[in-house]
Amino acid sequence: SVEWNTDDAGNAFLKMKGARDLTRRELAVLREVVQWRDRVAASLDRATFRVMGNETVFDIARLAPTTAGALSKIKGVPRGMSESRLAELLAAVQRGLDV
Repeated sequence: SVEWNTDDAGNAFLKMKGARDLTRRELAVLREVVQWRDRVAASLDRATFRVMGNETVFDIARLAPTTAGALSKIKGVPRGMSESRLAELLAAVQRGLDV
């Protein structure tokens, strides 16, 4: 499994390629979605990119879907995702929007 330096974990998303091109609001959503992905990856003991690729994470940050329907239209969002995980992901997007 992947280990993060805890001091850095909260801001690791800023080092992602393309993060500098996002607005503050998009960055807030990106941060929440990346943290969600990290938690899911840790719980499944999988690499983060196996949960969801960076391109998809960025698309979610830019499009900020607030419904399951809008989320499911984004390329790369896993089709078989459980409703609870989907709800967690939408909640993460909402937290970013509420900042």
